Amino acid sequence: MKPLPLLVLYTLSGLAGLAWQVLWVRAWTPVLGAGLEAVSAVTATFLAGLGIGGLLAGRLRGTPLKAYAALEAGVGLWGAALPAVLAALSIPMATMMARFGAAPVRLLSALLLIGPPAVALGATYPLIARALHADAHPHRAGLAYGLNALGAACGALLAGMWLPWALGLQRSSLVLGGVNLTVAALALLLSRRVVAPAPLPEASGRVDPILWWLAGLSGLTGLALEVTWSRLSGPLLVARGGDSAAFAAVLAAVLVGIGLGGLLGSFAGRRAGRALAVLQALLAVCVLLILEPVRDMVLGDMHYEVYEGLLPLLPALFLGATFPLLSNELLAAGRGGLGRLYAVNTLGAVIGALAAGFLLVPALGAQRLAVLLAGIAALTAGIGLYRDRSRLLLPWVLLAAAGVTVAGIVTPPVAGARLLPPDEVLVDALEGRQASTLVARRPDGEHVLLSGGHRITQAGRGRINDHELRALGPASLHGEPKRVLSIGLGTGETARAFLTLEDLEELVVVELDARQPEMLAWFGNDHILSDPRLTLITNDGRWFLRTDPRRWDVISVDAYGPRTASATFYTTEFYAQAVEKLQPGGLLFVKFNPASLPDTATISAYIGALFDAAPDAALVSMGRGFFGLVGGTAAGLDLPENLIVSDPRSAAPLLKGVRRVTDDHPVAVPNQVIRSPQKIEPFIRARREP
Repeated sequence: MKPLPLLVLYTLSGLAGLAWQVLWVRAWTPVLGAGLEAVSAVTATFLAGLGIGGLLAGRLRGTPLKAYAALEAGVGLWGAALPAVLAALSIPMATMMARFGAAPVRLLSALLLIGPPAVALGATYPLIARALHADAHPHRAGLAYGLNALGAACGALLAGMWLPWALGLQRSSLVLGGVNLTVAALALLLSRRVVAPAPLPEASGRVDPILWWLAGLSGLTGLALEVTWSRLSGPLLVARGGDSAAFAAVLAAVLVGIGLGGLLGSFAGRRAGRALAVLQALLAVCVLLILEPVRDMVLGDMHYEVYEGLLPLLPALFLGATFPLLSNELLAAGRGGLGRLYAVNTLGAVIGALAAGFLLVPALGAQRLAVLLAGIAALTAGIGLYRDRSRLLLPWVLLAAAGVTVAGIVTPPVAGARLLPPDEVLVDALEGRQASTLVARRPDGEHVLLSGGHRITQAGRGRINDHELRALGPASLHGEPKRVLSIGLGTGETARAFLTLEDLEELVVVELDARQPEMLAWFGNDHILSDPRLTLITNDGRWFLRTDPRRWDVISVDAYGPRTASATFYTTEFYAQAVEKLQPGGLLFVKFNPASLPDTATISAYIGALFDAAPDAALVSMGRGFFGLVGGTAAGLDLPENLIVSDPRSAAPLLKGVRRVTDDHPVAVPNQVIRSPQKIEPFIRARREP
């Protein structure tokens, strides 16, 4: 039988596999938080499961396509049920996190719920290689690897840019489960036409140990570069298309490069020597060329948002060809052990992702980490030259060492200066575990904070800005708040304004990035950290609210908006959760900008989410174009009539039949929005009419 049908099946498997990973990260966020630790728990478990599956695949006996079909069916059924399981376990998980801490619960839940399907997915690669008779045709293993990566790129775009908004998490999971089950059914049908190959032997005789090191180093470099590229390109893409779109664009570019490289590498020779050296040398050079100073010279005045996402494609092309080269050599020698090679490569990927995200990006900065990874790629190239006994080894080592050293000296650690308009000057930058943070000075002397591509402008002292209104607004609506929870630190303006209240006894500020307070001095707000009434907590706001038992007079959310990762603060589930943590007579205040939404129907979706969740709620205007969504307890809100723009009663006709914003099914907000105040006029007229 020709290999094409099996390669098509494995491409579809790659599409579903990466789409699952993106959906699982999204499903985990409301339950376990949006911070790096929560995302890394899911990602590391997924990658580790792939490696373990690769190791265990060699123990599976019988017809490989039948085993492949069983694994695909298991993944589909498991994934389809996972959103409902997560929803059912959300309260027990919150209780366990409050008792045992977030980190162990996050890791344990990821291992139990994501580990099994990830192991199954990892075992499919060696099985499909056996079905393709890769022992006799080594290049077929590389073809499968490359096509699977191309399918994964499509899955990343599908799940990162469209599927959850169009169908919701539960329905999206059913669709992806259907893809897996279809692949399983087709694999079973094909198994009747494929001659069962003899099982690939595990590594017999002596396998060159350098081969395993090369597999591990290439995996480490690949995933660490993916983390680094997301940090380098993410801020500008966030400014153009939102957090999810930015991550999906970078991930897809990396996977397309790896997939194309895999296809090219599959047709290379039987010894991974000079070809490997050339690929890794080109990878090292390309990584250095996409760092900020050179990148700006290359791109010039071109539209950054288009090219930023494509920049990783070329280096990923050289990276993707590496593993097929190694598998070609292993299989051509008749040694077997493809599952072990895949597992070692994946183990390197796990180490690279965790080391980059938790240690190296904050310690070195994303740009200098990229220089270090270019050095590792250069080292890998040197190993290839050593195995090939090339005379170029010494010249390459000297050249690479000099190039990496110079690049490390001249490269600024933190990228992002290109985000600034020409009349602003960068004055400070730091790399946190969650995002890159920059401070720029405007021509008028005021400062601007950029965190992960999100721009926060400081208004001059002496005039109230909307960050102060996020404190003074809810404080005036409540009357005398004594215990306040503020989610998000920003420039510290909101917290400073809360601390001006005479009756305030306790202010808890929850900030995702631990290094954000280091920037407060630029905005004249570093003194708030010494106020005894203030407690600063580093964590995800929703996770903190879910697990902390205290109740509050005011909960104020200083969120970026619904196009960002802050969209989780605009759902029915969050509003209900927040209202439960209010004292009698307390209120929730979330800044709401109707101008950032495209039309009245979308505004209705976001307003309706609050009105469905809170016993008493309203959309209020604090003047100067500043709006807030206010929710209260059953004790009722006593809001001034002149401030209320809309309430559940008057808005009911406009909200009828409109889908609400939920954790399961968000409402998409396009990049291009018509900023017209007329979009909110129907709500104003509905309230005025008797």
